[in-house]
Amino acid sequence: MPFVQYEIDKLYGGTASFIHPMGDGYLNFTYDTHATDTFAYYSSPANIAVPDTTERYTTFSLTGEVAATRNLSLSAGFYNTIWKLLGSQAVIDQTTQQAYLVGITRTLARFDPHLALVFRPGRNVSYRLSYGRRKPSRLPDRSAGCRRISRRRIVELSAYLLQKNPYLNPERSVAFDLGAETRLRRT
Repeated sequence: MPFVQYEIDKLYGGTASFIHPMGDGYLNFTYDTHATDTFAYYSSPANIAVPDTTERYTTFSLTGEVAATRNLSLSAGFYNTIWKLLGSQAVIDQTTQQAYLVGITRTLARFDPHLALVFRPGRNVSYRLSYGRRKPSRLPDRSAGCRRISRRRIVELSAYLLQKNPYLNPERSVAFDLGAETRLRRT
């Protein structure tokens, strides 16, 4: 029997911003909400890999740039993101060995600051120091659904188990950046 994978992904959301000028700088308040709705099965509709699962992201952010002196500016972004998972998790009844789906809801909130300091000693040169952190998003098929065994076609009798874990925490990424920019004269 040929292997069949069916998956449907829907994306939706919206964003609203309010920008307020401040001298040579600005402040920007943004509300963003977006979501993915996923459903997937393998081989046949009875073999559900990911039941209807929704991930919602709601982010409130305040960003801006302020000129501290004529040559020095501070850029900042403060992001508060709320992640919500609505899905199902397979549970096996130990007495009957039957699997059934139980609804799961999980919410995580995260505050992520981004800061940058830019020094421009001349018209054609600038130095930059920046810092930021972020929580990357996860895929719904790692969080919701039934565990399954996936067979590799290259090596016979080789398989691995995919266990869904709705309580798997997202990874964090932190970045520092030190850089310089210069404009070269035209020849």
